[in-house]
Amino acid sequence: MPQGLRGDVVFTATGATTGTLRVRQAILMDGLLASEIGAFDIPVVLEPERWILTEPEGGVIVFTTALTGDHLVLTLDPDDPRVTATDPPRAIVLDRVTPWTTTTVGDWVLVSLTSVSGTITGDVCTAAGGAWMKVHMAIAISDRQLFERVMTLTSYSDDACTTLVNTQTSTQVGYGEEEGGNVLRIWGVEEDNEEYQAFALSQASGVLTLTRTACLPQPACEDEAPTSVVVRRP
Repeated sequence: MPQGLRGDVVFTATGATTGTLRVRQAILMDGLLASEIGAFDIPVVLEPERWILTEPEGGVIVFTTALTGDHLVLTLDPDDPRVTATDPPRAIVLDRVTPWTTTTVGDWVLVSLTSVSGTITGDVCTAAGGAWMKVHMAIAISDRQLFERVMTLTSYSDDACTTLVNTQTSTQVGYGEEEGGNVLRIWGVEEDNEEYQAFALSQASGVLTLTRTACLPQPACEDEAPTSVVVRRP
C-alpha cells in the first residue's frame, strides 16, 4: 500500500534572526488520509548555517542548512548540545513553491449538489421517498485551507416542510490545496470514511462552482461523490 506524507510550511520572519514555521501535514495511504491532520506553529532562531527549532511540546532541534536556489535541506546536528527533542527528524527537504491561491478561503453555504442520482438544491423543500426534506451544508475554510463541512438533513412529513420529523448532522474535516484559482484538491474524513476529490473551479458574483475531475477511493467514488457542487458566500 503506497504511503506518503502530504504537507507544506509557510515561513514568516518575525525579526532579523527569528521566524515562525506554520506547518500542516498528514500521512496518506493509497491517496487517502491515514492520520489526523497536523497543524502547528514552530518558532525558529536563525544562526549562520544553523536553524534552531522549538517543537510545540518544547523539545529543541538544531539543523544545519544547505540552500541551493529554491531547494533547502535541513540536516539534524545530533552533536549540538542544545538538542533536547525526542526522536527528531534526521533531515527535512523543502522546495520553495508558488503560494496556494485563496479563492476558496472563507465561509460558504450550499446552493446545489449534483450526483449521478440527480441534483439537490440547498435549503429547498424536496420530495424524497414518500417524505420531504431540506439539505443545508455549511463549509468553513481557513487561511491554511483546513476545512470543516457540516451537512444537516432535516426531514418533514408534509410537502411544505413545516412538520419536523427528524434532523441528522454530519461533519467532515480535511485538508485542501488550491492552485491557480482554478483547481482544488481536498482530502477529507468523516468518522471512518476517507475521501479525495479534485475539482475545477469557476467563480462569478460570489457563487463558486466546483466540477469534479478526480476522486478516490475508486471505483465507489464515481457513483457516490458529487459531480458538481455550487456554493455561495453566506
